[in-house]
Amino acid sequence: MFSLELELIEKFKENMHNVFIPKKINEEVPFFSRNIDMVILNQSNEIISIEFKLNDIKGVLEQSSKCLLCSDYVYVCLPNKKIRKNTINRFKEYGIGVIVVDEKITILEKAKKSQKSFLKNKIRNYL
Repeated sequence: MFSLELELIEKFKENMHNVFIPKKINEEVPFFSRNIDMVILNQSNEIISIEFKLNDIKGVLEQSSKCLLCSDYVYVCLPNKKIRKNTINRFKEYGIGVIVVDEKITILEKAKKSQKSFLKNKIRNYL
């Protein structure tokens, strides 16, 4: 369905208001030597980071786990294709939520509140 990560992001943005109620949104937010794909400030002033990937599940696990340092909640967003239960469980172990997108957004695993988010103010400056 998606040939580019940008298409996945655009489809997510079209439907995100059904899942998240954003106060502010920013994309490509700098964090150390990389960028976080999307950061949402919700109505409760919580920071939600989302990493989008078409494939490379191992890479997105590493990327998203770093977001735990600067976010209240962290999600990975993937195209809605067959995702193995053990893959979801690996994200769950870290407290990272899993979102899939096709014509709508589905949360397969809710993120847990990060206990490591001592760098939130670094991200808040971009929102």
